[in-house]
Amino acid sequence: MDEYLDIIELSDYFSTDRKQEIDMLVIGLVESGFGTIEVEGRKFPIRTNDLIVCPPGVVTGGITKSMTCQMISIGLSYSHIFGSLSSGHSIWSIMTYAKDNPVYHLNEKELGITRSYYNILKLKFSMDKDFFYNEIVQTLLSCIIYEVCTVISRSVAPGEKDNTMSHKDLIFKKFVEMLANGNYRQRKVSTYARELCVTPKYLSDVTRSISGKPALELILENATRGIAMDLEYSTKSIKEIAAEYDFPNVSVFGKFVRSRLGVSPRAYRNRGAEKTGKDGH
Repeated sequence: MDEYLDIIELSDYFSTDRKQEIDMLVIGLVESGFGTIEVEGRKFPIRTNDLIVCPPGVVTGGITKSMTCQMISIGLSYSHIFGSLSSGHSIWSIMTYAKDNPVYHLNEKELGITRSYYNILKLKFSMDKDFFYNEIVQTLLSCIIYEVCTVISRSVAPGEKDNTMSHKDLIFKKFVEMLANGNYRQRKVSTYARELCVTPKYLSDVTRSISGKPALELILENATRGIAMDLEYSTKSIKEIAAEYDFPNVSVFGKFVRSRLGVSPRAYRNRGAEKTGKDGH
């Protein structure tokens, strides 16, 4: 569906013949039936109306399902949830808790909200990427993440929300907050590492262990999203955008955009203008 977000088959992330480290935030809902899933070497029973939450970095094993078991699920990469994770609430601590506690039973109201968000996303994916598409999807994802964290927080003891984070989790949280707060114009790992008082290698080791991706790739993914939005929606010149993202010249900027977005900056901007023009009719 999208480079950073997809409607997925939950079974793709659980294999009976091998263990694998998840590189996305996987959220699933058991609509009917029952079974078991293996996460971090432990088996968890699942049943109708259970919510399954697997943050990036967890290791999954097998999944067994009854003949009547039906599930729906989505996968989100960190690049699509930076905005939500910058919240002042204890989202990161809650997600850390979910690494060891992946299954939560939903009440009727929570079930209704979860299904509604899923159906809205699925409908949105079937539509053309018109004006404000990215912003609408990002807002929906923020709502989903907050709803999921609300469900998880019921199981977390008071005070535990702020005490479950390891040093690596804390470093990663601060790194993501730096990106979410608009500092994605800096594209060097060393810049972020210096601010976090760690070495570039340690920062990359941390991001790889939690998200499955090195720090540079997360930085470039986030920069790509910012550049795409500037090209599509802002009135800044291509030269101004290149300068803001610290490219030495427009030529180097053009090569970066073509490698990440598949077309030149001007072509990407023109495509956005044509789309907007059609929407205006």
